[in-house]
Amino acid sequence: ARVYTIPPSAPFLPTLAAALVEGRLIPGFRPKDEPLILANATVFLPTRRAVRSFSTSLMEATGQEALILPRILPLGGVDEDEFAFEENGADLPPAIPATGRRLVLAQLVLQWARATGAGERLIASTPAASLAFADELAHVLDDLTIAGVPHEKLLQAVPHDFDRYWETARAFLNIIWREWPNILREQDQIDPTERRERLLAREAERLAAGADGPVIAAGSTGSLPSVARLLNVIARRKDGAVVLPGLDQLLDEKSFAEIASDFEIDSAQGHPQYGLHRLLGEFSLKRSDVASLALPLLPARERLLSEAFRPASVTDQWQANPTGDDALDDVTLIEAADPREEALAIAVALREALAQKTPYSALITPDRALARRVAAELTRWNIKVDDSAGIPLAESEAGRFARLVAEAAASQLAPVPLIALLRHPLCAFSAREIDALEQGVLRGPRPASGSSGLLRAIETARAERYHPNDPKARLKPEDWDAAHALAEKLQAALDPLCRLNERPLSFGQLLSAHRTALLALGLDDAADPGAAELAEILDELAAAPAPRFTLTLADYAEAFTALLSGTTLRAPLDEDAAIRILGPIEARLVSFDRVVLGGLNEGVWPAGAKTDAFLNRPMRRALGLNVPERRIGLSAHDFVQMLGTRDIIITRARRQGGAETVASRSWQRLAAVARAPAWQGAITRGERLLGLARMLDRPEGAPKPIEKPAPRPPLAARPKRKPGTAAPGVHTLYISP
Repeated sequence: ARVYTIPPSAPFLPTLAAALVEGRLIPGFRPKDEPLILANATVFLPTRRAVRSFSTSLMEATGQEALILPRILPLGGVDEDEFAFEENGADLPPAIPATGRRLVLAQLVLQWARATGAGERLIASTPAASLAFADELAHVLDDLTIAGVPHEKLLQAVPHDFDRYWETARAFLNIIWREWPNILREQDQIDPTERRERLLAREAERLAAGADGPVIAAGSTGSLPSVARLLNVIARRKDGAVVLPGLDQLLDEKSFAEIASDFEIDSAQGHPQYGLHRLLGEFSLKRSDVASLALPLLPARERLLSEAFRPASVTDQWQANPTGDDALDDVTLIEAADPREEALAIAVALREALAQKTPYSALITPDRALARRVAAELTRWNIKVDDSAGIPLAESEAGRFARLVAEAAASQLAPVPLIALLRHPLCAFSAREIDALEQGVLRGPRPASGSSGLLRAIETARAERYHPNDPKARLKPEDWDAAHALAEKLQAALDPLCRLNERPLSFGQLLSAHRTALLALGLDDAADPGAAELAEILDELAAAPAPRFTLTLADYAEAFTALLSGTTLRAPLDEDAAIRILGPIEARLVSFDRVVLGGLNEGVWPAGAKTDAFLNRPMRRALGLNVPERRIGLSAHDFVQMLGTRDIIITRARRQGGAETVASRSWQRLAAVARAPAWQGAITRGERLLGLARMLDRPEGAPKPIEKPAPRPPLAARPKRKPGTAAPGVHTLYISP
């Protein structure tokens, strides 16, 4: 097997490109001498962002202005939709769309919830609750498919000493696991995870037969068993090579072996080297068999990382292996008071990078709230940011508009949801009409339900006589006409949907009426932000097998919001943006000149280890599934890789929501191993940035107390007389002069 690694402090993609071009990956394949042969190669990388960056790295490595690139494909991961092997699946049934899958699973969950007795019910028997539960069910089905768990093994997964809940959940899961393929077969579809597993197996068979030219797989940790098997096939080809990201070659053999001393221990899966250790076992290789393609650019820091992430069973060796005082050179640590101060300090650090002409800077964080705060703070300097994570479709302009239409109809045009709908930027009515309707009937006593109630309220209010100080007295006849015209437009657009509130109906009927109302209210698929993605979801919902349950309009509004929340709206890649905001997965293998790692608190980075509603830890272990700590291990590996950037800033907030936070276990391990001078130097550099952040909103000079108001209008402007009945303060003066 031909397996290499690239240390964390060496830029992964440029190093990989140089090794490929110089012929150090595959013997006899040296594109530097003959650039045209590069087109014969195939390179697999984890993400599309890495694919784009590798193309640039190859151009730089060859020094060519024009180049025929190799076939560069995204291998994809467990959390990604992108996948390279669709061409191998022409004879396979199409995968069920994600939205349709959620609907079908939600229907099964709802039937199960309603079939259980009221005293035994495990979840709320509402469509919105069933959709949330369906997402958990989908994750469990994915895990079972990836692990290849047979139906018979699932039957034995619940020991007798467990709570009865787990037996009930396992019984339901057993039915789904047995019947799910049959349900999809009736629709001539296949589960997307099952399809991916089959495509991976076919690709492994094709490559094992010696097809194609040189094949390189780089940057993957083989977290999926099927991907690990594919990597093994590539590594054993005579013209194949696998390049691992950041295999720890500094840790002593005994300590490295401790990672695998017992794979059944949950905490072992939380180690950053766990996946690579297992992958070497799949390859039947020792760590010493893996050659490095580059020397560490930051040897002292890599030694610190290796020591800091020793397996827990051998941390007693920390004292015997001290790190150097230069281990944290160019590392900055920021402990902010709260998330606002953290975001402001990050914005200052990124702004400073621009001022210093640093070419590529990025904030990498799994905390979406922190990312939004930083993007907002950067607008102080009109700095454009490329945020790769996007937003949930439910929070986009079109998504909010669609939700407000459903909520307004479900409430029968109650004033609060109706005003929210009318004031939405995508609503196609004029400001004059909306102002007139709001002032005329939506403030004060609530009108009767529906558009007919609005029309009656307008006629009644128009006939009233108002005190001169009442805002309604300022409405002119043409304003009342505008309010009446708007109520009639609302009647035409929303009445077909509002009338469906009388009794429970099918999901398809409500969806069709909802879409008609959206178009009537002016939603434009071509122009409005997120409208095209919303239209795509609506098309998927319309094409999905109709759920057999009925629901009220209010239930539909909740379910619709839940459906939109499962879809992310991503902005197009902005190549001109000076600063990028990425999640840890998107940032894999991509190099930057300055990196800020934000949100280093427990529960954020890494995210908390959560069990699902169907399988607890012992059941997962018995079935051979990964425990929740596996994601912590992947997160820790991402952290170590990113700490290979020379100019690195790590941030956390001491308080969140008024409560003390706990520093990330990665932060704590670094603090435990780093020497005091090195740690204090990093903290001091962070204090400088915090000081700059605190100065931004500090007023110049000493604060001056405001003087007591003392109005003195000129005599000519003062009233000569004032009736007592017109003075609202007379009664107050009488009570308390």
